[in-house]
Amino acid sequence: MPRHHLIPQMYLRNFANERRMLRVADRDNLTRTFLSTVNRACNEVGFYDWRPGLSAEEVDDPKVLNPSHIEGLLSVFEGRATGPISRILTSGRPPRTAQDRYDIVHFVALQAARGRRFREDLSQVATWAARRHARESDDVAEWLRKRGDSHTPHDVDAFFDRVLGPDGPTLQPDKTFAIQQALAFAYRQLAPRLWTRPWHVVRFNEPALLTSDEPVVAWHPDDEPVTAVNAPILWLPLGRQHLLEIHGDDAQGPDATRVADRSEASRVNALVATQAERWILHHPGDDALSSALTVGPRTRWSEEILDFRVEGDTVRELRRVRRLPID
Repeated sequence: MPRHHLIPQMYLRNFANERRMLRVADRDNLTRTFLSTVNRACNEVGFYDWRPGLSAEEVDDPKVLNPSHIEGLLSVFEGRATGPISRILTSGRPPRTAQDRYDIVHFVALQAARGRRFREDLSQVATWAARRHARESDDVAEWLRKRGDSHTPHDVDAFFDRVLGPDGPTLQPDKTFAIQQALAFAYRQLAPRLWTRPWHVVRFNEPALLTSDEPVVAWHPDDEPVTAVNAPILWLPLGRQHLLEIHGDDAQGPDATRVADRSEASRVNALVATQAERWILHHPGDDALSSALTVGPRTRWSEEILDFRVEGDTVRELRRVRRLPID
């Protein structure tokens, strides 16, 4: 089975040396590092293996049934974005043409959805919704009865403790379904929003940026729960000295360029590294970037209790769903 790149080679080259080598650091153990070629970095066997379960008679083009179809589709968008990103790195300015902007929009949107983090989000949100439905259901006792199990109130409580607890079952999407959802999110939800927002290219006077296997970071200044769709700021390091900063839907003003210092680079690097699923990557000559990192805890989608009140025998809670640190 072929190996698929979770991060495009054309993107990683912007952080590599002249021999196309990268320094790769383990997200959970920064002292574990190794050198890797661009070609071997961040790839995984069969990650985009595509098996829609259709026959050739059911599709307009039989090519879409090829298990490597998605990898080929991603390569098309990567190739289209190579020139526009190179022009940003050369000029230090946002895209000058609608075509360049279009190509980068789809590159960023796909990069926000193509990795393991999106699949884990899909699993966690589906699991949360299923558990919430189970918690609010009055049919558990009847379901236990039909199974021939004891269905006393104690049994129902034990069922909820088991199913809703941290070791309860999780929903894992089929790989083909996960790929479909990632493409739908990138093309239909995220890309149209990115097109209309103000873009800033942030330049650094010396190499200051690293990247990771999940390089698109959604940021809120007050640490509110946001995604790439609704974040006030979206960051993507484009190279060692250039950061793409896409502002939110409510932002006003034209595209712009600005110069930033190392403190801002350190903040972005910490967020990019914290969001990594496995690997942090940088130029072999930039070891100081990873050695100075403070990587935050891993997170997962959970319910956060904001407020509660007691009304007689009833407890009412105000909750919201957000990523919270894993204990």
